Amino acid sequence: MYLIYISNTNKQNPYSQKAQFFALLESKHRLIQAIVAQHLGLRSANACQVAPLRDWLHGSYNVCVKILEEDLVAKDYEQ
Repeated sequence: MYLIYISNTNKQNPYSQKAQFFALLESKHRLIQAIVAQHLGLRSANACQVAPLRDWLHGSYNVCVKILEEDLVAKDYEQ
């Protein structure tokens, strides 16, 4: 498991923009996977997965996006 720290630098009204910020990040999950896979030297972007939003850690201005490696995806999210 890996965590990616992302900060929302627009601090005017964090509470009204939090949902929009998270939606933007969720919509970019394939890009996030590709960047993480390249950074970690994984064989493909499919070797890791962005965890569901409910598993992310966040504050008012930042978020840690949980990334699972391929082997952990099946174990953590099969139900």
